[in-house]
Amino acid sequence: MKSITFKSISKLILGLLVILVLIACSSTPTEAHWLYDFEEAQGLAEQESKNILLFFVGSDWDEVSIALSNDIFPSKSFLSKIASEYILVQLDFPQDENLITEEQFYRNYDVANRFSLEGIPSAVLATKEGYIIDKYNGIADDEISDAEKAAEFIKQIQKSKKKSTTIISTVKKMDKAEGPKKAKLVDTILNQLNPDYTYLHTELIAQIPEHDPDNTTKLHEKYLLQLTYPKAMEALYTGDYENAIQMLVEVAENKKISKKDSQEAYYTAAYLNEQMNLGKEQTLIYLQLAHDVDPESEIAQNVQQIISMIQLEMEEEEAFYYSEEYRTEGNAN
Repeated sequence: MKSITFKSISKLILGLLVILVLIACSSTPTEAHWLYDFEEAQGLAEQESKNILLFFVGSDWDEVSIALSNDIFPSKSFLSKIASEYILVQLDFPQDENLITEEQFYRNYDVANRFSLEGIPSAVLATKEGYIIDKYNGIADDEISDAEKAAEFIKQIQKSKKKSTTIISTVKKMDKAEGPKKAKLVDTILNQLNPDYTYLHTELIAQIPEHDPDNTTKLHEKYLLQLTYPKAMEALYTGDYENAIQMLVEVAENKKISKKDSQEAYYTAAYLNEQMNLGKEQTLIYLQLAHDVDPESEIAQNVQQIISMIQLEMEEEEAFYYSEEYRTEGNAN
């Protein structure tokens, strides 16, 4: 019989340790690790080179939020396919004021504004810098259960997995690059992010002219509207409304930008002109210009409806004015 030596026991123990490690690595975690502060999540995302999955919930009043917490977050599917991939954050907006501190509520509110929160529950998949990869707003369908609506979030998030991984790689390259190469990588990232929220990434966009001041990449025109928005907003805040509108009109008139951006610039100029009560006639001019840039676009159809509404409103105001004038003259006689 072969004797058991210290060496053979060591090998056996080592083998058992390897098996235990493999089991631990392959098994599903029993619970997700949640953070409740976005800035803390950004720090951890930087350390672990992960993206951030941010849930906005109403823990004590929204039924889908409750279903997420009770049915989805503890589920094997979420723990194995989602929880390990991202830094998880929950930001709560409860009705019961005692559930979170006032300070935490306002921090949550600031983050919600930053990501243009559209409703509760919502989820945002973001990079460590806060660039929006995708947003998930659930589905409005009264024929399915709250649990099914909650599960739909997970299905949507899983579809973003490949894009999420790709963006991490591109951001690493961008961080190391300089000059026009960096500007091109910024453009690559912006193309990978959700295009509906490009306007929220002004700090990222600003790096294009910063690293390519001579416009060798020809990207300045592509992002001219987004680069102009902060300047226009600054003019608005100082009360220089006409200058803010003129900035947008100049962008709209630039022949090197896309039709989509030109329409948006004219439309925004019209909106600001109307909000600042600078004259409905001028508002109509900007709206018509927006329409004429690309009459077949979906925006043009919406703009035409707005034009018709304003024209009708002006006709009603004019009719009311003349009727009042007529009654005043009649009473004088």
